[in-house]
Amino acid sequence: MKRTASGFTLVELLVVLAITSILASMMAAGISFAKGHSKSMVCVSNLKQLGLASQMYWDDNAQQTFPFSSSRDEKGQSYWFGWLGAGLEGKRKLDRTSGAIWHYLGGSGVQTCPSFRYQDPSYKPKAMSASYGYGYNLHLTGFNAGISGLQKGGLLMSQVSSASSTALFADSAQINDFQRPASPDQPMIEEFYFVSRGSAMYANGHFRHHRRAQTVFCDGHVSPETPENGTTDYRLPDAGVARLRADVLIP
Repeated sequence: MKRTASGFTLVELLVVLAITSILASMMAAGISFAKGHSKSMVCVSNLKQLGLASQMYWDDNAQQTFPFSSSRDEKGQSYWFGWLGAGLEGKRKLDRTSGAIWHYLGGSGVQTCPSFRYQDPSYKPKAMSASYGYGYNLHLTGFNAGISGLQKGGLLMSQVSSASSTALFADSAQINDFQRPASPDQPMIEEFYFVSRGSAMYANGHFRHHRRAQTVFCDGHVSPETPENGTTDYRLPDAGVARLRADVLIP
C-alpha cells in the first residue's frame, strides 16, 4: 500500500491564520472594553463618595454649599479640595487635609480617575503629584448669580431647583496654553478644579470615558454626560475636553 503525505495546503493555512487573527482582535477588543468599564466603575465610586461627603457637609452647615476657595495669600491658596502652594507648575505643594470635605471623606483615594492619562506627554501637572481629576460645579457657589460665593460660601440647597438634574462634580480637565511648560505652540492638558459655563473660560469638562464624562448630581446619583455640541477644544483634539451642557450646571 502507498502512503499519502498529509498536511495543510497554503490556502488552508492562510484561512487558519485569518481566523486566528480575527479571534485575537476580538479578544483584544473585549479585554480593552472590560478594562475601560472597570476604570469607569472606579470613577463612579469616587464620585458617589464625593457626593455623600458633600451632603454631610451641607447637613453640618445649614444646607449651605461650600465655597470654591476659602483663602489666598503669597504662600498659596485654599480650595475646596485642599491647600495648593504657590510656585512653578508641577512643583507646587499640596495638602488635601484642609479641603472643605476632607473630613467627610475619611482620607484620600477618591481624588483621581484611572482613566485620566497622567503619563501622557501632553499632561501638565499642577502640584508635585496628581491632585484632583474632578471639578466642582462653580455655579453652586452663586457664580452665575453674581453672589460672592467663590470664597464666602455658596448657595443654600433650597435655592437649587432640582437636585437630581444639577451637577455637583464631574470629570474635569482643561487645555492650558499659557503656563510653562505649556505654551500657545505646545498646549497641554491639566487637571481642573471646577466645571462651569462662561464664554471667557476654556472648556473644562473631560469626556474621558468613551466620550462621556461621569457626573455626580446633587441628589447623589451618578450618570455619564455627553459634551455640548460644538464645544470640543481642538487644540488637543484627542484629549476629550469640551463643555458640559448649561442645563446640567445652572442650578
